[in-house]
Amino acid sequence: MKKNKFDDGIIITFIKCSDNIESLMLFYNYLVNNGYCKNKKPKIKKIISKNNKVLYYYEIDSYKLYNLNWLFDMFYKNNQKKIPENFKDFLSPICLTTWYLDSIYKLPNSNLFNLKIEDINYIQKILKDKYNLETVIRLESKEKVSFYIKNSSISAFSNIVKSHILPSL
Repeated sequence: MKKNKFDDGIIITFIKCSDNIESLMLFYNYLVNNGYCKNKKPKIKKIISKNNKVLYYYEIDSYKLYNLNWLFDMFYKNNQKKIPENFKDFLSPICLTTWYLDSIYKLPNSNLFNLKIEDINYIQKILKDKYNLETVIRLESKEKVSFYIKNSSISAFSNIVKSHILPSL
């Protein structure tokens, strides 16, 4: 998200990566059909992942949105990303599905979260309290942390997200 300090509007940059063009276009069509961005087909770029798998991605900027300032203010304080206290209210099954799919198709060198350990522990607590998901966290690199669902919770997680995943995925 970008916010100009001289203007109240925000612009959200959506970066979507997948090996499935249908999934990319479905997300793009959702954004267009709901009035978040221009109806201008995105330039789809191609990269090769570590495992020599072809991935496609695009970046789309939203219109300048004035009615979502609360969202920016909720997740950023002094231009630092943070997890808000009411995050549990927003962590829905579709949010979990999107998070899961984004973790599968991540761009190299992408770092979506640069969070404090307190924030990470809070997310773990929400996943346990709200969805009864047991998780572990692992430091992937100096600044990158990943969440993993424990084997004992895989079935529960699958039941939460499966209705939100396209059959082609």
